[in-house]
Amino acid sequence: MSAARGADASSGTSANPWKTISKAAASVPPGSKVIAEAGSYPEMVTIASAGTAVRRIVFEGDRTNGDVIINAQGKSTGFLLSGTAAYITIRGFKIQNASTNGIKVSQNAEGIEILDCAISGSGGQGVFLDRSKSTTLRHVKTQSNSIGLDVNEVDGLVVENLLASGNTGAGLKVRGTTNGSIRNLTSRGNNQGAYFTAGGTRTLSDSILASNTAEGIYKDGGTGSTLSNNDVWSNGTNYRNCTADPASISADPLFVDAAGGNFRLQQVAAGQAADSPCLNAGSRSAADAGLADRTTRTDNVADADAVDLGWHEDPGLVADLCLPASRSLRQPLAPGLAPGLRPSRARFLTTSPIPPPSRWTTP
Repeated sequence: MSAARGADASSGTSANPWKTISKAAASVPPGSKVIAEAGSYPEMVTIASAGTAVRRIVFEGDRTNGDVIINAQGKSTGFLLSGTAAYITIRGFKIQNASTNGIKVSQNAEGIEILDCAISGSGGQGVFLDRSKSTTLRHVKTQSNSIGLDVNEVDGLVVENLLASGNTGAGLKVRGTTNGSIRNLTSRGNNQGAYFTAGGTRTLSDSILASNTAEGIYKDGGTGSTLSNNDVWSNGTNYRNCTADPASISADPLFVDAAGGNFRLQQVAAGQAADSPCLNAGSRSAADAGLADRTTRTDNVADADAVDLGWHEDPGLVADLCLPASRSLRQPLAPGLAPGLRPSRARFLTTSPIPPPSRWTTP
């Protein structure tokens, strides 16, 4: 798609692109990859189509030339996936200003992936997962919403590398939910860092919950939430109705500049005066965490050995994904990028055309 040069009456190729993501959502079959060029798409995208486990439908923002923005001003939701939606991947979008939800996945939608997205300015939840199945979030920022990530009765939840900051409610809210895993969360500057209701089975590990107004971690009765290897520090109350596990700490995480939106960790090797206590403090290796191509350092050296706690940046995307739309998402790689370190998202920034129907193929 191209917001600038497309038309929904076109064929949907790179030479003759559609104008709206909604047109693609209503048109493509399983196995398709829909690529949106940089620009602003003022729409609510409803996806009811279904891929399969081996032929996913991928909606990808090509950030080579700037932000790919879903401008949901005046709309209730940016992306809505519900009912029959299945095996859909949403990757590389910046969703702004929805009146209710930036992204909503509900009503038994299954196999949904939300990757490398940033959601801000939603009147309700940045991301709302409501009774979906087998849902995955990786490398997602949810900032300046009411609630950052709200999870309700999801069966099979994977959240890895989530930044929740500046939300007026909870950075993370989990109700019910079975087989849920939340790892490498940084939740700072919200009302609550993480809120769990009774019931379900959830783990929260390798995370930083700091400087939230009320609780760092609030377990609202009952059992079902397991805590491990977290840094819970300087919240109104660090723990409510729960206690720290032996592998957790309570110390200043030493963000580089949290007030300015830089949640990287101070490290002597990267030129700062002290080492964050969150370095190498995780429960698994960076490789096992899928973060060996990400960094917590200002010189962009990738994480190695035991995983650092909290949010990890993509070294190929220097700017904050949640900067105002007037500022560019992509900037040149920082001068300190380690020799031979390839920008981790480069493989996602292709401009492959969407073939016309006669040439749709299975990846």
